[in-house]
Amino acid sequence: MQRQYDPVVLTAYDELVLAEPTLVAYWPLGGSGADATGNGHTAVAHGSPTTLVGEFENGDNCTHFNGDGDYYEVAHHSALSPATTGVLCFGFWYRNTVFDFTNEEPNTKSPSGIAPYTYILGMNEEGPGHSEFFARQYSRHEGVDWLAQYGFTPARPNRTSGYVNNLAPIPPATVNLGAGSYYQDPVVLGEWNYYFFIINCRDTSGLYPQGYTEIFKNGVFRNINNNAAYNITPTEGDAALRFATAALTGAFWEGDLCKVEMHNDLVSPSRIKAHYLAVRPSPPGTATLTELGIASRSTAGTKLRYTLPRAVTPGSRIVIFAAHTYTAGNPTILDSGLNSYEVLRAASDGDLTNVPPIPHTIRGTWLSGQADAALDVGDQIELTTGSSTDECVMKVFVATGIDSITVLDASNSGQSLAGQSPNKTPNPSITPGLNTGITNTVPNVLLIGSNVVVGVIADGYTEDNTQPWTSHTRAASTGPIGLVLNSADQPVNDVSSNRKYRPTLGLPRMWLSFMLALRAGPVDVNPPVTGNGFLIDECGSAVADGAAATLPVPYSGDGIPAGHTVIGWLSGGYRGADAVVTDTAGNTWHVDRSGADPAHTLRGNIVRSVLDNDISPGDQFLVSYGGSVANRQAGFGEFGGLLVPTDIDVVNGHSDTSATPSVTATTVNDNDLLVAVTMAMRPGSDTPTPDITFRPLTAIGGANASTYPAYRSVGAHGPYTYSPALAAPAVAISLIAAYKAG
Repeated sequence: MQRQYDPVVLTAYDELVLAEPTLVAYWPLGGSGADATGNGHTAVAHGSPTTLVGEFENGDNCTHFNGDGDYYEVAHHSALSPATTGVLCFGFWYRNTVFDFTNEEPNTKSPSGIAPYTYILGMNEEGPGHSEFFARQYSRHEGVDWLAQYGFTPARPNRTSGYVNNLAPIPPATVNLGAGSYYQDPVVLGEWNYYFFIINCRDTSGLYPQGYTEIFKNGVFRNINNNAAYNITPTEGDAALRFATAALTGAFWEGDLCKVEMHNDLVSPSRIKAHYLAVRPSPPGTATLTELGIASRSTAGTKLRYTLPRAVTPGSRIVIFAAHTYTAGNPTILDSGLNSYEVLRAASDGDLTNVPPIPHTIRGTWLSGQADAALDVGDQIELTTGSSTDECVMKVFVATGIDSITVLDASNSGQSLAGQSPNKTPNPSITPGLNTGITNTVPNVLLIGSNVVVGVIADGYTEDNTQPWTSHTRAASTGPIGLVLNSADQPVNDVSSNRKYRPTLGLPRMWLSFMLALRAGPVDVNPPVTGNGFLIDECGSAVADGAAATLPVPYSGDGIPAGHTVIGWLSGGYRGADAVVTDTAGNTWHVDRSGADPAHTLRGNIVRSVLDNDISPGDQFLVSYGGSVANRQAGFGEFGGLLVPTDIDVVNGHSDTSATPSVTATTVNDNDLLVAVTMAMRPGSDTPTPDITFRPLTAIGGANASTYPAYRSVGAHGPYTYSPALAAPAVAISLIAAYKAG
């Protein structure tokens, strides 16, 4: 559909903007100064603005201003004043054709001036009583000895900004001040950019008691400023609105301009983005982030574990966001697949170099590791801190499509301190991330914004709505300190500066903030070398607390054919000789390793049989102890991939009284199946922590003693340690046998 306000013909982009319900004026430019809304705010040309046919990025027309007298002027009207509704938003597309403007504001080339600039547009006149708002752009300032010629060195090269002004000085100020927002990126000549500025003096709050200004570049939020810092109270003046100049002081902006829009109410970030994408559509980012779950503890310790509720396929990337009470170093991660992890970004609060020093209390860390080895349901991820921490919480994610080589494109972190070094002060606030920005260097990235808040979830939390963030489940510890983890992500496919994640807390709190950009890219899976041995099925277990000489263990499976290998783990009260195993199918059994504690409390064995006869449903294994003993326990498993006849690489055993019993097998062969077991004088009601590097088998627990078996297939020779953690120190025997696989 096309509508015509002579002599401008509206295009699809114009129709998109005209559909906005907040629009009060719209000048497409490129041949006419007509207001396409029909509201009559006609822009009259002065000088010789040039129509550039088809030169806008989408093929529409635009207007070139020569920087030497070209401008458009719109008569003053209340509808274009921020004082009318308290809100004024304006946007436009612009293209720089020079780095330095020929005709700049005259008062900016002096030591009292900040830097030379011109106005892209503005409702502004010289002197009090006129200036309401404007968009400003600074020159690059290169090629001139400013110090010699003007007595100062200019700042703000090519900064682009917007301001709202007081018409007259408001005491104690002696001049009419303005509040503004900006972005400052290197200018690329010939590149189109979409500028959008928000003046909101209506929606006040405790944080913004007189409202705020915001600026967006190319649909991305860049900066916000507090009107109260300059005591801004908008009042309507009488100045005209002009494009390519403002106050007619002889300064003129040089470049190309089109699609100038003005709104008398807030335009949402999603609509700002939609305007940008209508001209420069970009495919969505290709990387994804999926929540897996949360783990936390509020008691002292060095470890925190998370059990996977779903499998993680090779090539996926585990991403972890963790926080804990302060330690000097970063935490480390270990998972059941022994995948490698790296720290993406870490930060702690406090500053010991400050005057006075601000102590450290918390640390936050983002880590990730590619799952070259697949992880199964029930596998675990373990976080370890270098020293004991009182509280710890972590969120676990799985990402897909993350570059295997260069994972992190950009990152930043910040904390809730105010002031300048070395005299900063703690500053609880509700705006984490306000000054934590990043610039991605490649277009296709996964953005992650997050914060660690010292507080409680009940405080409340308002998500950042300036960008299409996907919120994550909030996580928290429940101890007296209280650590709350908040985060969100969005895949993007464009390069932008100063990207931020800026949610709002329900109460002022101390916090750490993080921004990360993970690169999307090719995934190169390097599966670890593993052994060929594997578990086919567990065959059954039994436990008896009272004293007796035998322990029957019913077979629980569907059958085991002759030629397969069954391995068992046995324990009981001390006796001088090893237990003997038989089965109702008549197979022969061998003891591969045995051990007892020095105080003669327990004796244990690892046994094995390569079956001569089938094991069938209804069969049973019979353990004979050679005398009456208490705390009898036994379990069996069927394993595949082992050499037949059995060839044992190495065995070992160890006994002590400890909460962390362990045993190490230093293998010689490169392809082994390790079977390990810890037998401890701890009741079955305990909840021990399994060794994450081994696959746990069914634990056997009685009233006084427990047995914790596990296995692991390895593809390289070297030392391998099995070390589960008991609930408390206890007499324990740990045995390990390495069977050659092939």
